[in-house]
Amino acid sequence: MLRATSAITLLASLYTTAALRLHHAVTAVFVTPGWDVSAPAVVVNDGTQPLRVIVEMDDSQMPAGSYPYFCWGPSCYAPGVRVSPDTVTIAPGAEEHSFKAYVLVEAGTSSGSAPLLFRFRDALSGATLLEHLVQVQISPPSPDSLALVWAQTGLTTSTEGEISSNAALYNASSVTRQLLTHVEPIGIPTHALRFCLGDSCYDAGTLTAPDTLSLWPRHFYPRFSCWLRTSGNTSGGAIVRFTDATTLQTVAEYRIRLAPLTSVEAPMTAPCTLLPLILHTEAVPIRAEAGSTVEIYTPLGQRLFQYIVPSNSPQWLSIRSLAGGLYLYRLLQSGSVICSGLFFRSN
Repeated sequence: MLRATSAITLLASLYTTAALRLHHAVTAVFVTPGWDVSAPAVVVNDGTQPLRVIVEMDDSQMPAGSYPYFCWGPSCYAPGVRVSPDTVTIAPGAEEHSFKAYVLVEAGTSSGSAPLLFRFRDALSGATLLEHLVQVQISPPSPDSLALVWAQTGLTTSTEGEISSNAALYNASSVTRQLLTHVEPIGIPTHALRFCLGDSCYDAGTLTAPDTLSLWPRHFYPRFSCWLRTSGNTSGGAIVRFTDATTLQTVAEYRIRLAPLTSVEAPMTAPCTLLPLILHTEAVPIRAEAGSTVEIYTPLGQRLFQYIVPSNSPQWLSIRSLAGGLYLYRLLQSGSVICSGLFFRSN
């Protein structure tokens, strides 16, 4: 008992100093069916102790035909993997740049908007250190043969500096298209905006590219980037517009929204009280409303079983059939995810 108490005291002293912060990130994306889009984020350890961090993906609200996946540490995981097998240790004051979210959308997927939530958890306790939300907009293909196929439309940052939005065009026609590129600041100074067409980057304050962008037939062009300079609490954004150099008609445009970090840091769900402990041996205590559903998954996203809570009184769910290791659980009410978490099955 003394050893257990000492361990709990040590863990408590570590977690009171744990502070993982979103440094800057893409918070919203646009993608058309048949393409995939990325949403990178940088996190920083503001605490006084190293953090061992795993990432959990909640894709429960993503539509059929969309395949979210992510990278963390040295690896990128296949769609369906909802807890990172890799643990990344972040030293105090250090930034971690390895996180990237992706969404692949197959052709024919219906248009709509859905949230994709990531929880950065302490690898030892399972405690949620940070929640990061990416809003995904799936839009129908453009009727024009030249189209914007994906773009990073939402940005946030906590520090002064530049943050970029990237976008991609595709020319599905059999002829070369010539485009003019124009950017328009919204709520930010002109000198706080600059953009690049591939390796050609223009001075801050340049709103129209002096060069024409040539897209030959069946050409995919993912090398547009727009950079916004921010003081860390800046709101605003920009409109990016591509027009046909011959007809001067707009063929594609999108809007970038820059928001202060505080607008995306709030937790998306109430704290989960389903499992009060993280380490379990033969059974886990369930505290949830009658009729709720508990689902147990492997870290690779395979659902092992469901349990319907029969009453409001505390229940015990047997986990004797599970091998020792890490598992993901979700609590659902009326088909909606109320909370989720991790637990270890100890042999």
